[in-house]
Amino acid sequence: MFVASSRGRVFYFVGCDAWKRLSKSNLRFYKSAEEARSAGLSPSTTAGCGTPVHVRVEQDVSPPQLGEDGLVESDAACIVDKVIDGDTLDCADGTRIRLLLIDSPEMGQGVFGDLAKTTLEAIAPVGMELTVYFDIERQDRYDRTLAHLMRPDGAFVNEEMLRRGMAVVSVYPPNVTLVDRYRSIVSDAQAAKVGLWALSGFECEPSAYRRGECRD
Repeated sequence: MFVASSRGRVFYFVGCDAWKRLSKSNLRFYKSAEEARSAGLSPSTTAGCGTPVHVRVEQDVSPPQLGEDGLVESDAACIVDKVIDGDTLDCADGTRIRLLLIDSPEMGQGVFGDLAKTTLEAIAPVGMELTVYFDIERQDRYDRTLAHLMRPDGAFVNEEMLRRGMAVVSVYPPNVTLVDRYRSIVSDAQAAKVGLWALSGFECEPSAYRRGECRD
């Protein structure tokens, strides 16, 4: 995965730090260096930023299997044990998973949080076995596993929450593999006033609520 500014002419490998100085509102992501070059961009000459050279190889670990859209498939499934809220659930083995690239209303946001949680419970009911897909970073600072989850019917749980209007896209690089696809889904849901888009459920986005910007 590579990234560039819409106002620049250079692209960076997401595993380096140089691109993080760019304005987030101008970021554009590319699945390959070839895709970035075809957009008229040149690789960064900063060490380690033009190509993915800094790759840490763990010893005595079998090579991961590449899954859907270049994500890495886990060798362990998640059997749903409990849904925490609209973007977090617990697996039967004790793993807590934070769904990548989506953000649903917090439980403190009243009916909006309740609706999001109920929807996730319907999409990923207790006892369902989900396939786990990782992006680049696999854990957040709260020790939650970061993942895309796939239902037995092949649908991504994360994507279904967006499609049903129960979440917005939340980007925390370098986990951006499906960001363009997810943004397109949100745009369609918003235009069609699906789910919480019909209820003004995102007038206070979850991130703003957590910052205390729109609480009573």
